[in-house]
Amino acid sequence: MKATAGTESPHAHNQSHASGFLHDARVVHGPAHLIGRVFLKSEQALRERGITLSFASFEELAAVNRHNRDTWRPLLPIFDPVYSDLNEANSYCLVGRNSGGQVVATQCGRLYDWRHTDFFEEAKTMRLFYPDSMRPARLTESAVITAKRTRCISGQAVFSGGGWYRPDFRKRNLGAILSRVSRALAYTRWKTDVTVTIMAEGVFNGGLGLRAGYTNFDWALDLNNFAVGTVRTAVLWMPRAQMLEDLSWFLDEFQTGFDRRIDDRRTH
Repeated sequence: MKATAGTESPHAHNQSHASGFLHDARVVHGPAHLIGRVFLKSEQALRERGITLSFASFEELAAVNRHNRDTWRPLLPIFDPVYSDLNEANSYCLVGRNSGGQVVATQCGRLYDWRHTDFFEEAKTMRLFYPDSMRPARLTESAVITAKRTRCISGQAVFSGGGWYRPDFRKRNLGAILSRVSRALAYTRWKTDVTVTIMAEGVFNGGLGLRAGYTNFDWALDLNNFAVGTVRTAVLWMPRAQMLEDLSWFLDEFQTGFDRRIDDRRTH
């Protein structure tokens, strides 16, 4: 396995696509036996669902997003190369392709250094969405955060998002698999302290946060007049220790124990 953030052009089927995620990923930090096995199991689970995982460029992500606008809202500026300086040192983009080479699933991550700040402050000031001072926010946009527990989200943090599943590949637990791949990849690449994401209210209420394994959440972060629209979101996060525990569960029980764990969480 080797490290790469992906340099594939929006329409090219290059060597990164041909070799796949396992060829291009590399375990740097963390327990290699755990991270490596998570990568292997995730790759197998995705192949069983007709999907091959690989790295891709954010330009390709943006092109796929535009092409599937009927089932996918516009990208948050976090993952839009027009508004964010995305490179191998601070981000990654994963895409899943079907047997015909079409992108049918996506997952991304963006690293933040919040050792002297926290999620609450970064969301309130819009630096979460526009971390590059030379690329300012759109004048019409604003964010209102009342999720005060998110002040605990600090340190080396990765925002895991950019998730989309083409309608004919939904209801296959892709969110459960790709969320864990994303967290494991971010941790082994950057030794992250915490993973955080946001989910639209309807998506969260539909149970994706539980299926993805997130252990903490708080309401709310309201996005006003963004390209995605005006949306009320939940903030979800997972510190490193809980993330590693969840990855161990994934190895031991995903598939046979998955639905039972969801039911257990809903009753506590």
